[in-house]
Amino acid sequence: MPPPPDLERGTGLLVVAGPITDGDVPALIERLTAVIVGIDADVIVCDVSTLPPRARSIEALARLQLTARRHNRHIRLRHLSPCLEHLLELVGLADVIAGTARSGEQGHRRPEDREHPLRVQERVDRDDPPV
Repeated sequence: MPPPPDLERGTGLLVVAGPITDGDVPALIERLTAVIVGIDADVIVCDVSTLPPRARSIEALARLQLTARRHNRHIRLRHLSPCLEHLLELVGLADVIAGTARSGEQGHRRPEDREHPLRVQERVDRDDPPV
């Protein structure tokens, strides 16, 4: 079956249907590995349109990303629901798994990287004793 027309060249497609049960994760990993080996894709687009926002879904996506990285590839999520995206942000994986709003932002900064306000100078009160 040919890939959908909206996929770029060198991109594979993996449909991740939900809900995910205990035995589904190893099977998903095998399917992902077959896509990586079969078409030599750098990016694997995972269609998660039917994936519910649950902890098991997050675990499966994290394991898929880990498997892809072991093969020097990465996954990108497509048709991501807002609830699933917020759950990825909540557990701290929005920056790890591409396709979420945070992972695609240019210049995304951590809180400690923020710029300090301009024209703010520290003043020393002469009545304060030295430390």
